[in-house]
Amino acid sequence: MLLNIEHLEQIRDERLEQLEKQELELNSSRVQLFWENVKKRDSARAEKFFRERRAIVVQRVKLENEILTRIARSLNELEDDLKEGCKNLQTQIDNLDNEVAFLNVLSRVTGILARILLLF
Repeated sequence: MLLNIEHLEQIRDERLEQLEKQELELNSSRVQLFWENVKKRDSARAEKFFRERRAIVVQRVKLENEILTRIARSLNELEDDLKEGCKNLQTQIDNLDNEVAFLNVLSRVTGILARILLLF
């Protein structure tokens, strides 16, 4: 079964966005006040909430950092190819004299970008 890279990226982005929204909600005054009241009755539960809330933040940040690290690694590995491809693409954009060459260069740059995404 082939996985669609764009679909996986969409899922990743949606989950990260959802986590960020939920993190804001977990830090809202409404939620904070609720758990402050719980703390008066059951400090162990409240402490668990505060501990888990901190863990969500830390883990989300680690996930985002890992994604950025992998992208950076991929870009580093293919930097020369991408630079050359972009240079060639700009030449084709500037000249607009050979549609076959233009499409070939465009496909090469698209392929390089796809390889960068595949590596992470």
